[in-house]
Amino acid sequence: MGQASQMSELIRPFRGLDKLGDYLEENVLRSVNGAFDRPRATLTADAVRSCDAEISLDLDTAGLELELKRAGLSAKDVEIVSYRISATRRLTEYPARASADHAGKKIQISAGRQANSTGDLLYREGSGFTLGIALVLANSRPPEPLRPFIRGTWLADAKLEVHSREENMDGITPYKLTPERIAELQEQGSKVGPGTMTFIQFTGKVLESEIQQCMDLYVHEDLGNAMDSHELDPSSIDESKLRFQVARMSVDVITAIASKACLELVEEDPLLNRDDAAVAEALKKNAGLASFLAKPVRKSGGQGARTDIEIATEILILAGTAPDQLRSYIEDCYGLGKNLNSTLGG
Repeated sequence: MGQASQMSELIRPFRGLDKLGDYLEENVLRSVNGAFDRPRATLTADAVRSCDAEISLDLDTAGLELELKRAGLSAKDVEIVSYRISATRRLTEYPARASADHAGKKIQISAGRQANSTGDLLYREGSGFTLGIALVLANSRPPEPLRPFIRGTWLADAKLEVHSREENMDGITPYKLTPERIAELQEQGSKVGPGTMTFIQFTGKVLESEIQQCMDLYVHEDLGNAMDSHELDPSSIDESKLRFQVARMSVDVITAIASKACLELVEEDPLLNRDDAAVAEALKKNAGLASFLAKPVRKSGGQGARTDIEIATEILILAGTAPDQLRSYIEDCYGLGKNLNSTLGG
């Protein structure tokens, strides 16, 4: 069972398996740098790289046998496997497996990730990973309607998914400006320091690449830590204050990308950034960029039938002709001032 392809996916609907899945969930424990009670953690890429995580199962066979019987199965029909999936490498490995047929005994099985384990599948994994435990059909059975019968079919599955933060910036994962990282950037000639809130470093041409592949986003270490804390425990920080800082960061990103795209247009022709038709034509070659630039404007409402190309064209024209107005426009789209009262302590 060394390859994911040797197992069938979790298939529904099978009669009687819902309670089996509930039973599995009730008996797993999860940890992300300590006890963690949810199936998913979303962190900065740095936090994903440095976290220790584990999912474990500790149950008595009597209870499992009862649930299996309700599902029309017996303990000898089922085995329990743990697995680990790397988001970057797109590989799955199965570190442990056990038969469910252990009358009167406890079953203990786990999958984990230690951040400092060099050479491990998940070492330095910053995009994300999944740890899981599954109940799998160990033997093929005579076909029966609404009953699992193919060996390797997943009957129930409990996961711990750890992902880098993607929701706010369409896959741009911010890196924390730690003292070590600030020193590295300064050695490269970047004007950053302990007081820098947001730094955007372009590594390629915006008009010719996917956003995620041509820039790195760095944020103040305290902001990165606050975002991590909120993901792990939403009650740990004032959400309105964090929302203000994330919105401010998003404004920085949009305006910086628009300015960079505008500069690239000017490199081709000094007057190109003032020509709506020419800007629109350039954006048609990168629909992802147009969608990225248009998203905050579209979410603010009132855009009617305007396309992403039309909205993004307006943004690039503003970047070239009235950058001060561009920033105020994007701040309004993100509602930056709406949380200002709570941020100021009002």
